Amino acid sequence: MAAVWILAGASLAVAVLMWLCAIGVIRRNPIVAIRIPSLFASDQAWQAGHHAALPVTIIGAMGAVATSIGALAVPWFARTAFVIQRAGHRGDAGRDRPRLARRRPSGLSTRARSERRRARASVRRCKTG
Repeated sequence: MAAVWILAGASLAVAVLMWLCAIGVIRRNPIVAIRIPSLFASDQAWQAGHHAALPVTIIGAMGAVATSIGALAVPWFARTAFVIQRAGHRGDAGRDRPRLARRRPSGLSTRARSERRRARASVRRCKTG
């Protein structure tokens, strides 16, 4: 969950830095902002390039924030949908159907199982008759 908040914060930070470069608060530097040779030619080129990239950066940041919010909301929606689904089937699901017996693996070979079955059948026959 921390990664989601980091993604949202970093996206907003990039958008704010781009805006600060576009309005001229952050001057030409090789560390922060778009680093291509044509933008380092002059201060006007620096501001014009960042101003041109600003709308795309803002749209990208909004998309990243929306994705982050969606990633946080998915577990809540899934949990709510599961509770609603279970509440709708509370009394009627599975009660009318007979439960199937679970077979436990015996660890015996097929021949040993058939011999055991025959022995049990003969014991039952002896008890009844």
